[in-house]
Amino acid sequence: AAWSPDGRQIAYGVGNPGKERSVWVLDLNSGVARELVPLGGEILVKRTRFVWSPDGKQIAFNAIGPANAWGVYVVHVDTKRLDLLDRGLWVTLVQSWLPTGELLAIRVDGGGLKLGLFSPGGGFEVLFPEIHRAAQIPPIRVIRELNGLISRIQRAQKRESAGGPGHNHQDQRQKE
Repeated sequence: AAWSPDGRQIAYGVGNPGKERSVWVLDLNSGVARELVPLGGEILVKRTRFVWSPDGKQIAFNAIGPANAWGVYVVHVDTKRLDLLDRGLWVTLVQSWLPTGELLAIRVDGGGLKLGLFSPGGGFEVLFPEIHRAAQIPPIRVIRELNGLISRIQRAQKRESAGGPGHNHQDQRQKE
């Protein structure tokens, strides 16, 4: 499950864990849940990570599509339109949206592990290609490290938007 950027909605999967699931969004103000990607549709949503765009209008996730190929999909929350960003015999894991509208992802394929960006118009741009050629680090370790880094960045961004770095209400009261 994943909270929307404004904290008013939650994206989640419904179905059997580890098996096919549909994608839903719950509006916390109204209590209304809407199905965005139906169960048994053209794609198979299994264990996945839902990643909201910064404006809360799109949700990126991984799924298995036609011919058992992994894909990165984006569903538009208002229209339920489903866009395919990437599909192949590799696994691509969505990580985080950037303020520029690009989607940070990790791709694991025959050439190893690659960190890259999907642009809004499509296409995957590998970041730091020289690292990928030289790295002899197990992919799962790199994924864990990157997830930790992304989590730290997101927490720092939330703290800054809530009142600046290191801001907390107790410190503020002591100054008054």
